[in-house]
Amino acid sequence: MGAFEVLDAKKAADNFSYTDSDKALLADITAMVKAFAGDKPAEVYFFQKDDKSIGIFIVAPDDKALVEKISCGILNSTLADLPNARKVVFYTNDHNNLVAAVKSKPVE
Repeated sequence: MGAFEVLDAKKAADNFSYTDSDKALLADITAMVKAFAGDKPAEVYFFQKDDKSIGIFIVAPDDKALVEKISCGILNSTLADLPNARKVVFYTNDHNNLVAAVKSKPVE
């Protein structure tokens, strides 16, 4: 993900409008993220979603192993309503410091 795309993701997460199906998917992804995070705090938001792609904004501790676990979990997830193209942006718990930004490889 490019730098401007990451900056736009933060703003878009604040303004994302959730449908009922988005809320259900968010609950499933949040449960998965919290299972990986254990006792560490983690919040999950969407910054973009359509039928083919999704952008997920995660606020969690700056912990390389945790970021890797959550990233791999989301990118490899087979949740029913999760689009195949996925972008994940991680910020620290104070929402100010970028930790990581990853995306799935394009399906050819």
